[in-house]
Amino acid sequence: MEIGGDLDVSNCSSLESLPAGVKIGGDLRMRECESLSGLPDDISVARSVDLTDCVGIARLPKPFSSVHGSLVLEGMTGLEVLPEGLTVGKDQFNRGLSMSGCCGVREIPRGVTVAGRMDLSGCVGIRELPDDLDVAQSLNIRDCDDIRIPRTLLNRMGERIQLPCIYEVIDPS
Repeated sequence: MEIGGDLDVSNCSSLESLPAGVKIGGDLRMRECESLSGLPDDISVARSVDLTDCVGIARLPKPFSSVHGSLVLEGMTGLEVLPEGLTVGKDQFNRGLSMSGCCGVREIPRGVTVAGRMDLSGCVGIRELPDDLDVAQSLNIRDCDDIRIPRTLLNRMGERIQLPCIYEVIDPS
């Protein structure tokens, strides 16, 4: 199945899946699809992806390891892992990676690159950030108390990082 432009199926509470092999020529918006438990491993999206409040998704499909636009995962409390080497924002539609409230995520994998902003506020399960995290604009880790932040990342981000109240600076080994 091929869709030439955007696909918006937001608020389809009974939607359980998309067909295998679906190709979307624009943006994918699937906000508040509570019954959705996953996405096909062969899905293709040309630009941005918004899965806000899709609480039944535990992992993102492999094609989402490289998103050309922005990637919005806010409130996905069931999300547990991100793809290795995740890259977000290769085009002018990029606003970054927003994961606010993804409390099920336990780690940010190594090799993550975000061309815009990265919002991890409220991701209380993340205990440590990787030293090779590459964020071009700003990084928000407010409400991620007790998180461990590599000194190299702090130095690289400078004033572009919004810190939680309680954190630990670590030297990578």
